[in-house]
Order: sequence, then C-alpha cells, then structure tokens
Amino acid sequence: MVNKYQCHAFLADLPAKREILTVFCKVDGYTKETAIEKIQKELSVHKPDNTYDAKYIGVVDFHDIDKDLIERQNEIFDKHDSVWILNCSYKKD
Repeated sequence: MVNKYQCHAFLADLPAKREILTVFCKVDGYTKETAIEKIQKELSVHKPDNTYDAKYIGVVDFHDIDKDLIERQNEIFDKHDSVWILNCSYKKD
C-alpha cells in the first residue's frame, strides 16, 4: 500500500569529490522512472556544478521513523518539492 511514509530512495554519487547524497522522492504520484527524472532535475537545479550518478535503492517505508529525525528534518535534509536530499561525504581509502 502506498502511503505518505514511503519514498523512492537513491544514492547520488560524485566520486571526483568523494561525495554521496542519499536522495528521496515521494512514492505517491511517482514511479521509479519518474522519480529518478525528478531527482535528477532537482539535483541539476540545486547542485548545478556537479553531475551525480544516481543509483536506485528501492522503496523505503518511514512509518516507524525515530521522532528525533522528524524534529530535526529541516536541519538534516535539503527539501525541494517532493525531493529530499541528505548530504554525506566519504573518506579516501
């Protein structure tokens, strides 16, 4: 059942800068294909200097999400319409 707690999840990788983003797009109204188009559009608008390689993870159900994350969502995520971006980085080997 599709509900407001489900999102398509992607990893958007930028190896040159050793940056990876976790990107979410709501399920309601978006297929896997239209969700990737939507996240690519939002990334190109809000992070125009980079081209990310987006990989699909699957549908994530946030029904049981920790309340702390809900309270801190504006601090943790960059929100753009139906797309939410969680910024991360990773270490060199």
